[in-house]
Amino acid sequence: MWITLKDSRLWRWLALCCVSILCRMITSVQNRLQRAATYCNTLQHTATYYNTLERTVTLCNTLQHSATYCNVLQHTTTHCNTLQHSATLCSTVHHTATHCNTLQSTATHCNTLQRAATHCNTLQHYATRCNALLRTATYCNTLQHTATHCNTLQHTAKHAATHCYALQHTATYCNTLQHTATHCNTLQHTATHCHTVWCVYIVLDDNFHAEQVSCCVCHDACVRIMCLTP
Repeated sequence: MWITLKDSRLWRWLALCCVSILCRMITSVQNRLQRAATYCNTLQHTATYYNTLERTVTLCNTLQHSATYCNVLQHTTTHCNTLQHSATLCSTVHHTATHCNTLQSTATHCNTLQRAATHCNTLQHYATRCNALLRTATYCNTLQHTATHCNTLQHTAKHAATHCYALQHTATYCNTLQHTATHCNTLQHTATHCHTVWCVYIVLDDNFHAEQVSCCVCHDACVRIMCLTP
């Protein structure tokens, strides 16, 4: 055999040494790669931050330039407004001067117009008061018409109530007649069952209400039936 027991232990020891060295090298490489990745991330974050700062500075410069331009425009606009106001004022002064000459030649006419205006104001006051009185009169006419309509409705309600009372009395009378007819039907049925019927008398009062019924004889037995008025 080429490999003895002693040589086998040697090779095993060498293999363990190699594995240990490889593990240490791999761990060292991993640590270096991790530090390199962290450094790269830091550099990327720094580059992004610098790019952001650069864009911010550019934007600030643009905004500063825009603000300066806006201030110039605002100053120009104010100056233009001042010039426009001055031009308008000059035109107004010129128009006023022309109008003053016209008014000076017609001062007497203006006084007459002022008196006429005062008289018109008085007439307008009277017209306003007349309109108010006219509205009041129209409202009064409406109220009077409403009162008349209410009186008509009240009269109609009284007439309807009287008619309702009459109908109620008629209904009561009809119920009484119906009760009497029912009672008479009963008596007729009783008389039919009797072997001998001598007489049936129905006595009515002034209002046609049955006061008494006296009656039939069944096998020599007389039955007397009283119908009471309701």
